[in-house]
Amino acid sequence: MSSRVSTTSPASANSVLRGYAPPEQVYDEYMLNTRQPRPHVQKFVQALNSIGRQTFETRWEQVQRSVQENDFAYSGYIGEEDRPRPWELDALPLLIQGKEWDAVSRALTQRAQLLNMILKDLYGDQKLLKTGLLPPELFFSHTYFQRALHRHQPPDSCYLHFYAADLARSADGQWWVLSDRTEAPSGVGFALENRILVSRMLPEAFHQCHVERLAPFFITAQKTLRNLAPQ
Repeated sequence: MSSRVSTTSPASANSVLRGYAPPEQVYDEYMLNTRQPRPHVQKFVQALNSIGRQTFETRWEQVQRSVQENDFAYSGYIGEEDRPRPWELDALPLLIQGKEWDAVSRALTQRAQLLNMILKDLYGDQKLLKTGLLPPELFFSHTYFQRALHRHQPPDSCYLHFYAADLARSADGQWWVLSDRTEAPSGVGFALENRILVSRMLPEAFHQCHVERLAPFFITAQKTLRNLAPQ
């Protein structure tokens, strides 16, 4: 067996993933059915093994304490005892290779553009309503329908400024959109906090894997909000 395989194998004594077996009938993001790491996560698994299981567990306990002490919670979601549902953070981040994410990103961009075109029509010519493709009663009775904005033309015909989607992957590896989120970028803060905590916990892995930065998104979001604000 080559040294490369032995260092990435979850069976080694010091492996963080020692004893882990991929669940059946679902797509495992880290492991193949052979219990070997997927090609795009091998470098990350090597970085995990380099720090060792004990160090990993110690760092994870520190992160969990930080989450608890800072009382991170989903403020819009109420759980038991009428309290906000606590935010849950996974010890291992979801890793998506660049080529695959580019395809997902293009598909989500297309979806956002479609939603923007629908809004443009609903607040404009309303062809979707006139042809019956969308039921008028559903639109006009909606709580957030702004009748005063009918025929209003925003700059660059941009009606939708933020878009997010809840994604899941089926057993065959196909990505699916579970829901669209357009009201507010509520999950952005959690994504940023996730990145901060996990990067501090696993700096070696983040350095070796050349993780995509989040800063460009926040810079673009800031510029967008400034452009929307009254002068």
